[in-house]
Amino acid sequence: YESKTWTKQPMVQFSPEALESFITGYLFHDWERIGKGMDFHPNGRSEPEDEDDMSPPGVGAVTVTIDNYDEIVRDTTKDVLLEVYAPWCGHCRALAPEYQLTAEHFEDDDGVTVAAMVGGEHRPPSDIAEEVRGYPSILFFPASVPGKRSGVGIAYEGPRSAKDLISFVQEKRHTKK
Repeated sequence: YESKTWTKQPMVQFSPEALESFITGYLFHDWERIGKGMDFHPNGRSEPEDEDDMSPPGVGAVTVTIDNYDEIVRDTTKDVLLEVYAPWCGHCRALAPEYQLTAEHFEDDDGVTVAAMVGGEHRPPSDIAEEVRGYPSILFFPASVPGKRSGVGIAYEGPRSAKDLISFVQEKRHTKK
């Protein structure tokens, strides 16, 4: 067994203040506070060295921000697949082409919205914050009677191929094709 190093620099500069900031941020889902004063990212990885080698996450999906979250994700007339990602996350970048194919598949389907939200820039609302445990987090919100969305999002934990994501949405959707 040979130890592998993910970065050339230490990921975290430890100090009592940095530890306190991290714990407080983690407990209160304050993603911005977690990294304040530290060279740290929530998934434990540093920035990718060569961003050209990876696809940017969120391409092809409807962009969700804290300002339009209610309008897009809480739209009870549509089924919504939401990815919460971080641009620096390698897993998010690996998912990007598959998520883009998923978005393209449902592009002309008025019943399904494929959306993406930058988790580091927009703190996930409290109703989904517990479901966003890392990046990427994929949640499905089935359509329902207007104003009465049933429950929170359904966390997707299956394989991350376009085929599997599309099958998951088709199986769980409440709107007609």
